[in-house]
Amino acid sequence: MSIFSNDFLRLLVVAPKEKRCGQPIMKPCKIQSHADPLLCPVEAYNSYILHFKDVQCMRKHYNHPDSTLSML
Repeated sequence: MSIFSNDFLRLLVVAPKEKRCGQPIMKPCKIQSHADPLLCPVEAYNSYILHFKDVQCMRKHYNHPDSTLSML
């Protein structure tokens, strides 16, 4: 799952290896933008998504077959 704006990119690791009491730990990750567009990871993500937005690459998760992932 990803949420992005001009200021940040928020990702959620859906099926991490780490577990707590047998349950996977969902790990949110927030990436801030950079003032320089050449160094900005948010701009790089937006550019990548716009370039490959029509390419569908759906796959079942290896360890969680009930989950379908959209590969970047």
